[in-house]
Amino acid sequence: MIKTFYRTLIFFVFPAVLSAAAFLPADELDPALKEKADKALQAVDETIMSLHSGVCRIWGKTVEGSEAIEDDIYLLFDADANYYRFENGDLKRALLNKDYYYEVWAPADPDGRSVRRSSSSDYTTTSTGCRIVDPLGLIFFTPGGNKRPFNYRESTFHAQNRDIEKIGYEEIEPHIFKVTTIEPPGDAKWKFLLEYHIDTQRGYTVNHIDMTALGLTDCSIRHVHDITWKNINDTWVPTTYAFKSFNTGINPDEEHRRVDWKIEWESVNEAVDPGLFELETMLADLDGYAATFTNEPGLSPALLGVHELSDSFENPRTRFGVLLWFRILILLAGTILVANGLRKLIISRRAEKTATSEDDPPVS
Repeated sequence: MIKTFYRTLIFFVFPAVLSAAAFLPADELDPALKEKADKALQAVDETIMSLHSGVCRIWGKTVEGSEAIEDDIYLLFDADANYYRFENGDLKRALLNKDYYYEVWAPADPDGRSVRRSSSSDYTTTSTGCRIVDPLGLIFFTPGGNKRPFNYRESTFHAQNRDIEKIGYEEIEPHIFKVTTIEPPGDAKWKFLLEYHIDTQRGYTVNHIDMTALGLTDCSIRHVHDITWKNINDTWVPTTYAFKSFNTGINPDEEHRRVDWKIEWESVNEAVDPGLFELETMLADLDGYAATFTNEPGLSPALLGVHELSDSFENPRTRFGVLLWFRILILLAGTILVANGLRKLIISRRAEKTATSEDDPPVS
């Protein structure tokens, strides 16, 4: 029911968005405040882009309508090299390296597991009940829609930061400023009113985002993001993330989508071994096999073959079978050696007995 509502919203309601100009404040933002707002958002972007590589675990819950996912996410990435590795329990795995982008469906199911391979320069992602998490754009994550690794670099907030229309700038707490914007810039069909709460004493980090869709005739969509941060290796990284989505026109207090995550960082901006971004490495803990398909743009997936286990991608069951036979052979060889030793001992004792009997004097 909720999914049907969102499809209706996307295809029929959003196109009815009115011109954003009708929702702009009557007074222009003071030029001095606009300059401060510009610098604040640019500083936020610089803080986000200062994260180059890392390893982290994310756990919590993602709720979309009646569907709830227990997340246990492992992220390993090197943004400068365009390397990315994602694992979410038994749900999905994804990998990006210099040659390919891989998606592994049903990783825990040896019979249903499959690998989808695309070019690293031209690929799409699929949800299959689990969305990709961009480590750079983590604070903007929403459950709906497909995500790409490092998608933040193509976002309005990064790519068009200077062009975003800033309509408000005020201090709401000591060292915390609220910047209000209308996004995206230009003649976009849809417009959104956003409020960013920026902590200027903690690396210009954003601890709260409030977004409202403008001009919807029957309803209004509102997204709320709350984030906490920690400085690790002279880099600010998020440590908790909470997201809520509301349809204020139908039921202002009803959550349609929700995310509650904790993020624990193992490393930040440290060297990452490129070998960790190979398919065999990512699948090394799995048994069985995986059918591998190629996803060429505009074509149906084509079967490349079955990914069989090798020395570097070894099936634990096969290894156990080899070890069992090896133990049997050792036991058999040991038994033969013991039996041969006993045979020699018996022969030796018989020879000694015979020799002793011949040396005894005759009985008179």
